[in-house]
Amino acid sequence: MKNFYSSLLKSMPMQARPRRSRTPLRVGLLITLGFFVALPIFIIVTRALPREGIGQVFYWIHDHIFLPIKGYTYTLFYPYSISWWGMFLTVLVAWVIAYLLMTSFTKDPHIYVLRRVVRRNVRHRILVKTSKWLKKWRLHPVLLRAVTDMERKNALNRLATVPLTGVDEGMCKRVVRLTQLYINLITLPPVVGDDVYLEAAECWHEAYLQLRIRCQKNPGSETLKTLVTDLASDLETIVLPLLNFRDNEVLKDTSEKKAGFDVSTVVLDLLFLASLHNSSLAAQLSSTTVAGSPEAVKRAVIARLGASVAQRRSLMDEIRSRLEKEDPDREIEILEAYKDYKTGTISTAARLALSTALELSALVEQVSIGLGYMESMEILDFVLNSLEMEDPRVEMVQPLVCFPGPAHYRLCAELLELEIKTYEETWQQSVLSESGHDLITPADFELARTRVRTLYHASGPDLDVNHEATKDTKGHEDE
Repeated sequence: MKNFYSSLLKSMPMQARPRRSRTPLRVGLLITLGFFVALPIFIIVTRALPREGIGQVFYWIHDHIFLPIKGYTYTLFYPYSISWWGMFLTVLVAWVIAYLLMTSFTKDPHIYVLRRVVRRNVRHRILVKTSKWLKKWRLHPVLLRAVTDMERKNALNRLATVPLTGVDEGMCKRVVRLTQLYINLITLPPVVGDDVYLEAAECWHEAYLQLRIRCQKNPGSETLKTLVTDLASDLETIVLPLLNFRDNEVLKDTSEKKAGFDVSTVVLDLLFLASLHNSSLAAQLSSTTVAGSPEAVKRAVIARLGASVAQRRSLMDEIRSRLEKEDPDREIEILEAYKDYKTGTISTAARLALSTALELSALVEQVSIGLGYMESMEILDFVLNSLEMEDPRVEMVQPLVCFPGPAHYRLCAELLELEIKTYEETWQQSVLSESGHDLITPADFELARTRVRTLYHASGPDLDVNHEATKDTKGHEDE
């Protein structure tokens, strides 16, 4: 039997274990190399070996390799040759120190410059074009992607701590700008596999979820509307390699298919979400159900997402019920549709499905939808924990279980708090608050807020992924 852990604790990052120091190993390696270098020098200087036999090899290397190099690089141009010999020895000593201390004298300044360039409101088009040119020469901008991803997560987590009813337009601009830059960097041609585009869709939806909800709660902000519209238009280039949504037959077949954790139905849900702020997508999806006025588009999107979330939750419940059967060798036929997908692809699709359920909760202002979806996922994980590790079904089902992150818990907490506040304001304006009946009391609302405090507690005190990286971000707002 496996140990049972709290689902809230499981979603938190694991405690970092201190790595064993590699300095003694590296010191031993340098001593060994130094010995093999010092031994020939000792033999040549002291004439420890005769000129015949194996000693002839050392003396030949000295006469035909070492002396010409020394003569043409040091003696011939002395004393000016001291400059490049001194530079070579300085670099060698610096490399030895960096090697022993397991640090880099160039990487940290490189990261510092990249972070400053990425944070500033500059033309990221130059970074993308330069990275594209370098990738053609097989020089992948790995460090630039890592720095951009770190800054994107920091900006997104800082935005998640801002209340939904509060508008920080500078922070919203930074989130959109960094998201677009990261997506452009990871989708530089040539792209191998669809996992990259699926990762780009996940990054897109993380930003779109936070911005669209804030646009919904702050309808008077024109800047937010513009940002959400621009972000919605970016989805077309991301999902086109995953799903040819411009093909009406593909759209029709996908829309008629039962929603699951496959790429096609998840991507179609994202297209429906983007159609709320993208008229071209709404027109493209008109052959399915989206058409007409913005209200008609919103109703069609709600209907589509509602059906998808309900079908995926029913799928998880059905898988859980099959896992609870006494016959452990019974195959889960329902997962046969996903056997051709990679484990990472299914996990990414499962995370996108969870974010879609949370966005539906915000769209219809019913947080119980997202909380119920999260509850079904936690129960499925509980059943998986009760099985033996050797059970092949555990490895088969585990990719479908993705635990909410701190931002998801905080989002649910704020949505639930706004929902309770709406009920409380309605109650205060009704006759029940002055009738003297004890059907509803202020204590009932305080009791309801205990759930809000629990969700806030699950989100943790700080969502920043790198405290040092975000200390000096304050003051770099977009103009």
